[in-house]
Amino acid sequence: MSRFWTSFAWLAGPISGFLQPVAGTYSDRCELSWGRRRPFVLAGLLIALAGFVLFANPDRMASWVGGGNTTAIVLAICSLWVLNIGLNLMQGTAWTIVIDRVPRSQQMSAQSLVSFLGAFASVGANLCGMINFVAFAPFFEDNNHAVFYIGAVVLLATTLPTLLFADERTLEEIRLSGGEEKSEDNPTFTEIIRGLFRMPRAVFYILIGFFLTNAAFSPYLFYFTDWMGTDVYGGDPTADSGTTSADLYDQGVRMGSLGMGLNNIVTMVYSLLIPYVQNYVGIKPSYSFVHALVAVCFLLPLIPAMQHVVPAEIIAAASGFLNAAMNVTPYALLGETVNKTESGLYMGVMNTVQVMGQLVANFIASTFMYLLSTTTAGIAVGGVFAAIGAVAVWILILPEKSSEAEKATLVVNQGPAV
Repeated sequence: MSRFWTSFAWLAGPISGFLQPVAGTYSDRCELSWGRRRPFVLAGLLIALAGFVLFANPDRMASWVGGGNTTAIVLAICSLWVLNIGLNLMQGTAWTIVIDRVPRSQQMSAQSLVSFLGAFASVGANLCGMINFVAFAPFFEDNNHAVFYIGAVVLLATTLPTLLFADERTLEEIRLSGGEEKSEDNPTFTEIIRGLFRMPRAVFYILIGFFLTNAAFSPYLFYFTDWMGTDVYGGDPTADSGTTSADLYDQGVRMGSLGMGLNNIVTMVYSLLIPYVQNYVGIKPSYSFVHALVAVCFLLPLIPAMQHVVPAEIIAAASGFLNAAMNVTPYALLGETVNKTESGLYMGVMNTVQVMGQLVANFIASTFMYLLSTTTAGIAVGGVFAAIGAVAVWILILPEKSSEAEKATLVVNQGPAV
């Protein structure tokens, strides 16, 4: 698939994330006896399962409509968009259940476990890519089909416990038992925008830090394997198959995948350690330090001597500290801060801010990569955002050190709504 079509495919995840505030707000107002979030989790599951099946069969679908290779590519991209819409809808509302049900004083520990499980799943997914499933299950057409169908089964199996056993409270129970403020029914887009402008100042500061963290990590996530293939190994992705340049690029991409695996392992381990680290040294120093660490790591490739395999793998592994912090600290602080009847809205806003950080950073990174004709420039852009983030999270949002029970008060009391 050409880079023209690849660019459309990469937009599927970020753009579909803009649906989160709408889905989150409507789930906040959902009055079904089954709960506020689970109906949206179920809807997202069904959409995602359809996306898995469609994405695994673009050639077959193209043959049904009499199309060729271009038709298959278009259908594959559309299927990827369907898959991402379903996954975003599921992830946002399922994650909000954690914020809804876990006490404010335990949010950091809960989000630490969520991040650990996410990283564990990523490690498992990377390992699945190395397995030849057709050798064990010859009824699959090829390994790509096997991976997608197995992914659909795993998604269904891991979502069913949430749908069946998640102990949700209805909106009316929340209002009666917790004294939460009653929100407007039937939210409109105008009310969603109005809710954003009413957000507490503390939430606004958390979002600034979250934007910078995602902007720092996104160029690595999108371009690391390409950087390994081109700048580290000296390969060429456009070279003819079988040539030395093509082989070098493929080898670099494989080693880049190893680096992504190391990143996930570090993310998994550090996610469990974050509550203890932050309790010992404080939220602000630990959160700021990982930004500074990754800023150095992402800027080091500007030194030609660092464009080698071992330094590159170390950089990939070290960035796992930021990945873990990004998936734990902001969500925990949000859970400690927001009104339970508006948690869906603000979780959606978090996802939108994540998308905006990715789009802004990737646009700047791709621009510098084009102007300087090197992928190293894109990785360095992430380093610049990480450096800005290290300063921003130190100045803007967090106390030096606090107990779990004190964090919510310290964060909330930083000022009126913006």
